[in-house]
This record gives sequence, structure tokens and C-alpha cells, in this order.
Amino acid sequence: ITVITALHDVNLAFDYFDKVILLKDGRLFREGGKELAQNDVLSELYGTNLNVRNIENQIIVLPNKY
Repeated sequence: ITVITALHDVNLAFDYFDKVILLKDGRLFREGGKELAQNDVLSELYGTNLNVRNIENQIIVLPNKY
């Protein structure tokens, strides 16, 4: 089954989908799976410092202050 959806919550995207396509300024930024859930990749995508944590096999992306 293939599902195509647009989400603005990266936490939900990594939680529910095996493959994600990240867009920046209307263009392809990166595509792949959970390996994209890295501080440097997502911080560059969103233009701010983020903190990516893996808690009990669930990826959680938080602002860097946490």
C-alpha cells in the first residue's frame, strides 16, 4: 500500500512512514527513511537548531532548548 500525505509535523512523519521526502523552498531537500532524523539534517531543513532524540524507538524532534 502506498500513502501520500503532506505533514508539517516531522515527528508524525517519522512515526508513521517508512520513507519521507523533505522539501525546502518547494524543492526536494532529502529523501529516505529514519536515517534522516539527525540534528544536522533537520536543523538545516528548518533553519534552526533542533534536538533529535530516540526514546523507546520513537524519534522525537524538539527545539534545541530541551
